[in-house]
Amino acid sequence: MPIFALIQIIAARAVIAIVALLTAFGIGSVSDAPSHLSVNEEPDIKVEEIMIPAEETQVLPLETIVSKPKEEIISPNTEEYPEEVVPDTPAAEEVILPEVNLPEPEAPLPLSFSQINTETAAALVNVLCSQNIAGAVNPITGSGVIVDPRGVVITNAHVAQFFLLEDYPIENSLECILRTGSPARNMYTAELLYISPEWVNLHANDIKNSEPKGTGEHDYAFLRITGRTDPDASLPSTFPFIPLDTNDINIKTGNQVLAAAYPAGFLGGVSIQKDLYSVSSIANVGERFTFLENTIDLFSIGGTVVSQGGSSGGAVVSGENKLIGIIVTSTNADTTAERDLRAITLSYINRALMQNANSTVEGLLFGDITLKAKLFNLSTAPALSNLFLPYLAQ
Repeated sequence: MPIFALIQIIAARAVIAIVALLTAFGIGSVSDAPSHLSVNEEPDIKVEEIMIPAEETQVLPLETIVSKPKEEIISPNTEEYPEEVVPDTPAAEEVILPEVNLPEPEAPLPLSFSQINTETAAALVNVLCSQNIAGAVNPITGSGVIVDPRGVVITNAHVAQFFLLEDYPIENSLECILRTGSPARNMYTAELLYISPEWVNLHANDIKNSEPKGTGEHDYAFLRITGRTDPDASLPSTFPFIPLDTNDINIKTGNQVLAAAYPAGFLGGVSIQKDLYSVSSIANVGERFTFLENTIDLFSIGGTVVSQGGSSGGAVVSGENKLIGIIVTSTNADTTAERDLRAITLSYINRALMQNANSTVEGLLFGDITLKAKLFNLSTAPALSNLFLPYLAQ
């Protein structure tokens, strides 16, 4: 074969070999166009998605994502800690204390009637009304008890009614004052705080009767101390008083009580002015009476030295040193021992106030008693005073 032909054959085969080699490496071929990777096409190997905390977000190289295995992320909130072993606490040793016998609290000793008498005498007052001019209402004397540290006195309506007549027939015709001590001495001026209108309506016609009669129903009143009879003297900051007991529990037949007053049944006018002494006596609760039913409104304490005129409005005090009644009536007899002294109960007065004044004893004494007395004397007292006028003119 000629040399030229041999070279051509070798050159052709070399070209074919070169083309085949290029095709094998993907560079192209004579017949096919180059292949392109589309942007939207996914690679054959998927990238694993790894959740990364927001504060650590970053762009990782593709190869890192491809090769990095999925990590387990453990939240600190769910992290488990090894259980701590707490050693057992030894039980506290039982300590036996020596037995101590504590003395039981002693019950307060009951007051003796001597003590009760002393305190009652300090709260007792004599109510004395005397004429300033001729033609005024006849003078009277009675008793009362201070029941509030501000100077409130409880007495009978048939005693306190004369405060309604101080200006009859002219202003200041009658003067009513409170006296204390033994013998009684002028001490305080006073005014009405309250008087039972029911009693005045029923008994105004007895104003000139020297021996009036009654059951004791509605027969109560309250006075307020306003000043000293000595204009240069001042009132005490508080007054001695006897607390009230509006419960019937201590009013039992046979119970001992103290009766105290300023009896004046055997004294004349001059002696009453100069030599009137307070008197007290221990008595026993006797019969109990009611004005309605099933209530203890009145009780008897028998005949004692207190059973005299002038004792009306006096105190009946229980063994607990509380005022349970005020002396209101007495039966007639030749001697005090034969008389039967009776007292209306504080529980009755409380019920009567609730029924007729929409109040109670506690309510009456609550608040501004000066204002209450002023209102009563401006609004109620004038009409009550007028009820007496037809009978005074007879």
